[in-house]
This record gives sequence, structure tokens and C-alpha cells, in this order.
Amino acid sequence: MIETKLIALLQFLLALGGCSLGGTSYSNHIANGGHDVLVSKAQVQDGVARFDCKTSDSGWCHYTLYPDACAA
Repeated sequence: MIETKLIALLQFLLALGGCSLGGTSYSNHIANGGHDVLVSKAQVQDGVARFDCKTSDSGWCHYTLYPDACAA
């Protein structure tokens, strides 16, 4: 119990300083004949998602977001 509170306090203090633990990153890199067709990155951390379209032949990256699956 004390360890859980200590970890929560540490995460809170790190967040105040601009540091955050964890998060999930996704990246897509599609190439055809040595040519980058799509390079895209997404990161989810602390409930916030950030998307970065690096390269796309169409000039656009398209993202579809789905809600988390929850147990009923």
C-alpha cells in the first residue's frame, strides 16, 4: 500500500516537472522500390494522442480512432 502511494507521488512529481512515464508509440513506414510512400508516427501518453505525418504520396495521412474496448 505504501509502495503504491509512493509510486503515485513520484509520477505526480515527475509530471509537474514535465516528465511522464509510459505511453505508447506507433509508427508506419511503407516503401515501394526504395521510395517512401508513407511515414507516419503516433504517440499516446496520459490520455493525449499526437499524430505526425512525416511523408505521404497523397500529401495527407488519415487516422481512424477507436474507443478502448471495455468489459461490460
